[in-house]
Amino acid sequence: MFELFTSFPITDSGIAADYISVHDSYAGNLQDLGRPVDAMRACEKAIDLGKSFTGDEVAKELVSALASIRATYSALLYNSGRYAEANEMMELSMKASREYLVPAEDTLFACRCRSHAIILRHLGRIDEALKLNEEAVAICRNSTSKGIFVARLPYTIESHAASILESKDNEKALTTIQEATELYRKLRDEDYNPMVPWHYCEPIYAEALVVFANCLMATGDLKGAYEALTEAETLFRDIVTNRPGRFADQAVCWDLLAVNTRTLGLHAEVKRISDDLVERLRAMEIFNSEVALLAHRALDELRTRPSQVRLRASLGV
Repeated sequence: MFELFTSFPITDSGIAADYISVHDSYAGNLQDLGRPVDAMRACEKAIDLGKSFTGDEVAKELVSALASIRATYSALLYNSGRYAEANEMMELSMKASREYLVPAEDTLFACRCRSHAIILRHLGRIDEALKLNEEAVAICRNSTSKGIFVARLPYTIESHAASILESKDNEKALTTIQEATELYRKLRDEDYNPMVPWHYCEPIYAEALVVFANCLMATGDLKGAYEALTEAETLFRDIVTNRPGRFADQAVCWDLLAVNTRTLGLHAEVKRISDDLVERLRAMEIFNSEVALLAHRALDELRTRPSQVRLRASLGV
């Protein structure tokens, strides 16, 4: 596919849109495979091509393709700790998305609202993040999209819960994330919606379990949080085997589980989990330093998050 696009100069914006879309998918696959630097390069190459078209040369398809790959690139920048750049890139994506996405792509726009909210939340702009989360959830609730897109409702609700937790409304955050986890569990039952393959939902369900555990710990239910985190830990072991780029999520799960088990007095579990995290980080530093660096950044982001600072101070850990 790449040879096809590089065998001749790209002077047509429609062909450029196809080129960008291919690189967008490629970047996502590279990220899952644990090659974030190559993923960023793929995005940068495609974005540079898209920016070379101006005025009447720019087709709607090109604008949409650029909006999509900028959202992908923004997530990669965020994971790399380049938060201001991630926000700037996401603002460009959001502006184009609001102008050019068609109604059939409503839940896709909701996902971009979710992604932007995550960045704003990290930058301390909680009110703006909450507004975007609310917009995303409302879009998904009102959408008539079927099939795999149904999974985007709990996906947006999970992010909304995380933002509510940062706003210090722990009880509301818990109620919100409970809805997301219940929806995911319904999707896990093929009789409920056979059009949604569970392998698509499994990684984002694991992420939702981590948020669920955060909310449970914040409201004092340490045993419930332990159950959620051990379920997430089991899922991440299989997920990371096939998608090493998800290791940072697994590291975050282990870190929270260590905090949880230490508070519960489960000393053998604390040692097992802490040893697992240290050993896997050390091994990843040897075999894939890019993924190891992402994991260290994710852990730093977690531990300095205001809700986590409050939680760990209240638990004395």
